[in-house]
Amino acid sequence: MRLVPGSHAAGLATPLGGLIPGEVVAAERANERAILVPAVSGEVLLIHNHLWHCSGVNRTPAPRRAFTVCYLNAATRCLRRKRAPREFVRVFGGANAG
Repeated sequence: MRLVPGSHAAGLATPLGGLIPGEVVAAERANERAILVPAVSGEVLLIHNHLWHCSGVNRTPAPRRAFTVCYLNAATRCLRRKRAPREFVRVFGGANAG
């Protein structure tokens, strides 16, 4: 995996997050600043959700899996309009927890 150290500190690269546009990558010199963090089958990397990262094409017959978790305030609501709003599953606390 390649990652850009410290890139998470400024928050999301774009208002909605997701794929970082090429012009933003270039402006931040991300390719020059990136470091390689090798991982072998069975290892786990724990990284901040805002950390800029990428990996190459999986050239093995085994599938590659990713799992992401983001802890949010219980009052958080999804405001998107193009599709149904996302639903956030409460993991800790009961119905009255905040």
